[in-house]
Amino acid sequence: MNAPMNVPGDEEMFSLESLVSRLRGLPDSVIELLWDPFELPSQDFGGIVMRLPDGWTPGGSPSLDEVREAARMGVGVAWGSYFDLEWLGSDIRYITALVCSPAAEGTGHLERVEEASSLRCLMTPFVGVDGVIDVSGLIELRKLVTGETAFLSGFGLPRLEDLHYMGNSLPDGIRTGPAVAYAVLDVARFDAKILENSSGLRTLQVERARHVDLNTLPELISLENLSLRLCKRVTGVEGLRQLPSLREVQMAFVTKLEEPERLLALDHSGVHAWGTPALDPALIRRAKELGLTWSVSPVSKPAEIIRISEAWDGGAYEVTFDEWNHLAASLSPDEFDLPSTEEVEQTLRRAVALRGSRGLRQSIMYDSEAGAVIARVPNRRSANRVRDIWLQELHDPDILNRIRRDS
Repeated sequence: MNAPMNVPGDEEMFSLESLVSRLRGLPDSVIELLWDPFELPSQDFGGIVMRLPDGWTPGGSPSLDEVREAARMGVGVAWGSYFDLEWLGSDIRYITALVCSPAAEGTGHLERVEEASSLRCLMTPFVGVDGVIDVSGLIELRKLVTGETAFLSGFGLPRLEDLHYMGNSLPDGIRTGPAVAYAVLDVARFDAKILENSSGLRTLQVERARHVDLNTLPELISLENLSLRLCKRVTGVEGLRQLPSLREVQMAFVTKLEEPERLLALDHSGVHAWGTPALDPALIRRAKELGLTWSVSPVSKPAEIIRISEAWDGGAYEVTFDEWNHLAASLSPDEFDLPSTEEVEQTLRRAVALRGSRGLRQSIMYDSEAGAVIARVPNRRSANRVRDIWLQELHDPDILNRIRRDS
């Protein structure tokens, strides 16, 4: 039996030498399935992940013995169909990452995650989790991505740095931990008190909240980047002056921004916005006269960027993106560097797989053509959800950088 592989320490970065050393002894059938450790989601928690083929079973390739051997060497597992944590046996205590695709058919014996004492990254199923799973003992956990309240005990873990939560709201009393540096909260009801123990937070992204009162943010003395996306109402802009490290404010499709002129007082912070009507031309001119760093795209209604229409044969709806001028303005590439339809479709597919419900993922069909990404869904509600997901994706700087790099 191979000895458990040492995973990088908190300060250790990936290098070619360390990567070769860590891969030594892994079966070829496992190496072929490894995610590039210099790309997400592995580099941000210091681990290596193998992505099992769709439909994988213990009798397939790699074999279950090879998967367990890799787990003993510190390699994480990602799956897109079905995986039973019971298959890992006692070797679950060595595994560094468990990554369940939102499109996965299911996860067996999920309660056994409590035994994964070396776990650094956990991406949970987004539906179908019953009861409460106690992950408070996973003190090595660095990254948690979940849409289930079953895993709330992980929010305050001492080494958790990266937290993504997608749900309607969070129960009162939930607090994030002291090490959280990056948080994405996709919630209808946003309560800033959840962050009061995370003074080291550097990036905060709030999505789809009905109301965000920026005056209620705690003393986030390290916060550098604040992003508000598809939020209905944002108030308390003056509260941003209490954030001494703030360098960038992003807003995408904020329906109502109250007292936007108070942003002019943020002489140390840049503002980047799309689809936010309160940032009108007069205010943008004043910002320019004051020498502020503002980048505000002309207000485009969501319907102008992504269209929803009834399918020609009835009984369904089509969601269409073909506004390449908008994408070009966001990317600012050379004329010949625009991504292909296939590349944009791949990006938008990933977004629906991550953010969509299981019902949405199972009902959507793609029928793209030259120059247009088209998704077909059974009803208007699903069409609206797909549109919202795509809008978030097409205004996410990290995603835009990925599209730019791929193209």
